[in-house]
Amino acid sequence: MNSKTLLILIISFVLNISCLSQKKDLQLMNSISTKTENQIIKKIELTEKTRGTNRLFTFAKNSLTKNINGEKTTSTLSSLQWKNILQITKMIDLQKISTYKSPTTGRYSDAALASTIIITVDDKKYNSSDFDEGKAPKELEALYNELQKIEENVK
Repeated sequence: MNSKTLLILIISFVLNISCLSQKKDLQLMNSISTKTENQIIKKIELTEKTRGTNRLFTFAKNSLTKNINGEKTTSTLSSLQWKNILQITKMIDLQKISTYKSPTTGRYSDAALASTIIITVDDKKYNSSDFDEGKAPKELEALYNELQKIEENVK
């Protein structure tokens, strides 16, 4: 074989391997996306606790229930707000949610409320580890910020 033919064969081989790798990555992403889309997210809870305060915010398809130190109120959640929550939640690997590390530790000394996010999919609950109020793990930051924004704006 001459060197030009050998070079063309090597380049073709490398490009073929690269394309196969990209195809496998795409198949994996589609598989993950399909698994999430087939699951039904029933509700998402945000708890925030310290010695004197206990807050639970429950976000469901049509409602937001606030339970602050035992005083419970329910408000309407718009379909757009719920859709935004679902879109953000679909980007989270629920199997790993409990392993996401908090960037701060103020809750250890009551310098911050201890927060947790609980996502109920079908009949299974996925709990995050505790984190300081306002300082969610980076993997949960978008969801936490969206929940906080909605909670503050829904009356």
